[in-house]
Amino acid sequence: MLNVRHGEIKKNVYQQKAHRDYYVKKSKGLVYWWCFPLIIIFAIYLIFYSPAFTLTNIKIEKVVDNNLIKIQDLEKEISAFLKQKKLFLFPQRNFFILQAQDLIKKLEDNPKIEEAEVEKRGAHTLLIKIKEVKPKAKLIILGDGDLYLLNKEATIFTNFTTSSMDISQLPLIYDKTYSSLKNPKYLDALKSALKLIDNPILARNFIKITFFILTEEKGIFEIRALSQDNCAFIFTSSLDFNIQLTNLGLILKDIKEKMGESKFSQLEYVDLRYGDVDLKVKGRIFYKLKETSTPATSL
Repeated sequence: MLNVRHGEIKKNVYQQKAHRDYYVKKSKGLVYWWCFPLIIIFAIYLIFYSPAFTLTNIKIEKVVDNNLIKIQDLEKEISAFLKQKKLFLFPQRNFFILQAQDLIKKLEDNPKIEEAEVEKRGAHTLLIKIKEVKPKAKLIILGDGDLYLLNKEATIFTNFTTSSMDISQLPLIYDKTYSSLKNPKYLDALKSALKLIDNPILARNFIKITFFILTEEKGIFEIRALSQDNCAFIFTSSLDFNIQLTNLGLILKDIKEKMGESKFSQLEYVDLRYGDVDLKVKGRIFYKLKETSTPATSL
């Protein structure tokens, strides 16, 4: 009887221990399942929303400074960009969320910026290096009192401070066309004019363009480029501009060989509007010297 009784007691102890272990495991499981989401939520907050990984120190450095953009304006533009959210949830000011290429693209969309570099330094610092474009020419539009600047792509920009930059040496384009900036032919004419600035064909003959007059008639644009010696080089949009440049090189070479380089300063005009692809077939490039009364035809 004692052995049976002892066996029952032992069995009851084992059952109680099993029940206790079961409830302990169950309690631990419930605690785990409650804590795991809280840990995930805390980790998301810590990584993406807490100040621990927030880019708060924005440093802007102008590697090339042409005084086109104020640092304060850049700071406002960058701050507005960083306030935007990625996937409508995550702030771009976060170290892990911000993609440097996205900010670079945003900055380089500004026509005043030629190149931008973005570097993360630590969890809080963003270093931004800016290269401003070099203005290629000044632009005055007939009937418009404002002065504009052009970059090499003929993008027009304003809101620059003339007192803080020297634009006196830039060539001036005087636009008399009343054309829209959306007109592709007009933009092509502006780009063609810009190609004449420091052009190697002119540079090797010591000719520098300082002033342009841009006109238009019946959809055809005319570029009158004036040199430092007040010689007018006349181009038209009705002919391929590169062919006209080639013809200009040939006519300058012809003048140099026949009359000498000194005659360049005596040129009154070189008219390239009637040229042909092959000057040996059709020599229809006209030029005139200041002391002569009649134009001469080359080739």
